[in-house]
Order: sequence, then C-alpha cells, then structure tokens
Amino acid sequence: MGHYESLLRKAKIAEYDVYSLRTTVNEIQLRGFDIEAVREPVNAVGYAVRALSREGELIGIGLASCSQESRLEDCIHKAKFFSTLNKQKMKYELPQSKPSPQAKVVDNAIRDNPVEAINEFTASILDLLKGESQSAKPVKPTFGKIRTYLMETELENSNGLTKKKVETYFYLELALKVKEGTRIAEFWPRKYRRRISDLKVDEVLPHWLKLARDTLDAKIAPTGKMPVILNPESLCDAMVPTVGYHSAGDQKFKNQSIFNKGDLVASEELSITDDGLLDYGLSSSPFDDEGTPQQRTPVIEKGIFKNFICDQKYAMMIGEKPTGNGVKPLGGMANPLGKHMFSILTSPTNTSISPGTTSFDDLIADVKEGAIVEQFSWLNPDPLSSSFSSEIRNGYLIRNGEVKQPIKGGLVAGKVFDLMKNISCISNSAQIESGASAFSIVAPYIRFENVQVAGK
Repeated sequence: MGHYESLLRKAKIAEYDVYSLRTTVNEIQLRGFDIEAVREPVNAVGYAVRALSREGELIGIGLASCSQESRLEDCIHKAKFFSTLNKQKMKYELPQSKPSPQAKVVDNAIRDNPVEAINEFTASILDLLKGESQSAKPVKPTFGKIRTYLMETELENSNGLTKKKVETYFYLELALKVKEGTRIAEFWPRKYRRRISDLKVDEVLPHWLKLARDTLDAKIAPTGKMPVILNPESLCDAMVPTVGYHSAGDQKFKNQSIFNKGDLVASEELSITDDGLLDYGLSSSPFDDEGTPQQRTPVIEKGIFKNFICDQKYAMMIGEKPTGNGVKPLGGMANPLGKHMFSILTSPTNTSISPGTTSFDDLIADVKEGAIVEQFSWLNPDPLSSSFSSEIRNGYLIRNGEVKQPIKGGLVAGKVFDLMKNISCISNSAQIESGASAFSIVAPYIRFENVQVAGK
C-alpha cells in the first residue's frame, strides 16, 4: 500500500489511514433438491481513507470510500475536504504500530480451493436431505443458499502502522418445508461460520428437520408469565445489540449508557466477555479496523459491570485504553464492502457468555410450565431501552419437566435487561452462533423466569 503515499503527499495530508478489503465470494443456490444456479466467483475491492485535520485543540476526521483504485485520488481529496467540515474539540491520535496477537480466522479449504469446498458441502447436504425425504413426514428444501467468502484486508497509517490479514466465512441458508394435507410448516435456518467444518451439518440437520415436522402440529403458546429458555441464536439477537450498545465507550461518552463500573446489572449467574481472539469466532481478528490489537475484555462478571469496550477515539475521550473494538459497520456479509460507508464505531466482537454447570436436560427438568424458543420471527430489541416484542416461530411448551406440545405464534415481550436480572439457570455447553439481526455470540442455553408470553 506504500504506493498510495505519493497521492497523500500530493493532497498535503499529514495524518491518515488507508484501509482496503478484497473479497471473493462463491455461491450455489438450491431449488428443491436441485442446484438451480452456480454463480461465477465475485471479486470485489473497496478502499476507505480517513484524513485528520488539526487546528489547535480542534480535530476533524474525514472519511471517504471507493470501489476502484483509479478513484482513490478523488477519494483522498474527499476525505481531506470532509475533515475540514467537522472539526470539534476532542482527543484523538491514530494508533501506533504494536504486535498483533494470533487469532485463527481461516478455513484452509475455502482459502485454497473454494470451488471444491463449496461443491463438496453442497453434495453432502443434498445427500442428507434426499435420505430424509423418504420418511413418513418428508421435509423438502424449497430454497437454499450456500456461500464462501475469502477476505483480504490491508491497513496502514501515517504513524507507521502496517497490518494485513486473511479471513474466511461460510454461510448456509435453507428453507425446510413439510406438508401434510392442507397443513404446511417450515424451519428456516441461516448460519454463518468461519469454517465449513464448524457447522456439523450431519448433527444439526436432524434437529432442523424435527423442528419443521413438529411445527406442523404446533399450537399457539398460552398467555402468562412463565420460565422461558432461549437458545444461542435468540440470545445473539437479544443481547449483542443491547449489552453491546451500553458497554460501548462512545455511548458512555454521550451519556447514553445505563452501565457504570461496579453496578449490578444482571443476575450473578451471568458473566460476559468481549472476546476478540476466540479461535474461529465470527468477529475474531488480530486487530480492529483501526489497527488496534483485539483482546479479551471482561464486560460483566457475576452480574457486575466491569469494563467498557472502546475504539481509539472514545477510549481517549473517556480516559480508558482502546480495547480493539473500532469497527466499520458491515452492510451485511452479502455486501461486505458496505462496511466502508461509515466512520469507525465502537462495536462488540464476540459476545462470550460463560456456561453454567447444568445440563440441558436439567435446565428443563424443574420447569412446571414454561417454553423453549428455538426461533423467533424477528427479535430486534431497541438498543437504548432493550425493549422487545417478537413472535415465536418455532418452539415447545414445557410441562412438568418434559418437552411437550410444539408451539408457534404468540408473543414474547419485555426488556432484555429485565431478563438478565431474572436468570435462574445456564446450560453447561456454549457454541459459536450468528443471529438473524445480530452477528456473533458464544452462548449456552439460558432459562429466564417470569417472562411475559402473550398467546391464546
């Protein structure tokens, strides 16, 4: 990237960083049991330039992005221009060069031969689905999408920092439908993983098929306050945007966070770490989008709030050290270059919830009447208030310690922060998971008490 320096000198920009991301996407689409489309590999590149302007205690930070190297000079001039428009009194220095820790984020199969890797996975899952289609209640895939991503990042700044990384992602989406007479039901999993092998499809597919079949006989959940067990996917959508928002240094600086160090914010059962170095975690990385090394930051320990997560700017503004949480927001993994459309924000990496000591069966055993939710229709809480209300798409009613009637419909409502204070039990096994509206969590199953369910 050193050849950009002449353009930066020409624009008379003394303080800057330049970020580039090259992404190769391979995709196969399914229609029923057939491969409907095999897309040619999509190769895309994006550049993001930040320029700093100083005038006494006033600092302006300008950002511009482009998707062609030929437009980089224009991009640099835009970044400089924008930096002159938003000057404010603040503290900011670009990160210094520091050694980056190791974080495993590469699937060698995707990196070395993505076409072979995606073809082998597609063949294996179609074989599994065809075998299950001979059962008494056959489940058929009406639609499927399988993708691999190879992402190569380079970053350098005027402080001599130079960073490079390679990372991979795998994505699977399936619409699994079952029909009996006039009744139709479905289960629609959407999963991100770093490696294809991380999604043990021979183990999870039978569970998905069971959910589809059971939902065929589902009834609306009853009304009342009851114990509700949430799976890791639902916890991702519930806790990543809310805990992540209030533990962010920028929200602390803006007086938007309700958290203060030492506050009791949850049940003593709950401990959360922001783990940016977890091997094959979905948001793991040696460094963040500013070049600051990522790390493991205790956020909540036995219900007590411990630390804020910070990017470079807001760490300096609130008197903390940066924790490697400076992120350019993703516009969706389907369009990873969308992350260059915004300036750096403080964002969680892998929200890691410590497992408990209770088996999944025992989590259910002492529930007189409650529910377990496997998937919501759309769980998207308000980050500021943590309020949510979402319909149950797939789940089960629990009676006298046993999983009984499948349920679908009815709303689960409340505040995530109230749920966190009413944890009665946490399972002893956690897994890396993505959500429908949030991205990365490492979580067990959690049982919450006195949750409002509005059903029949």
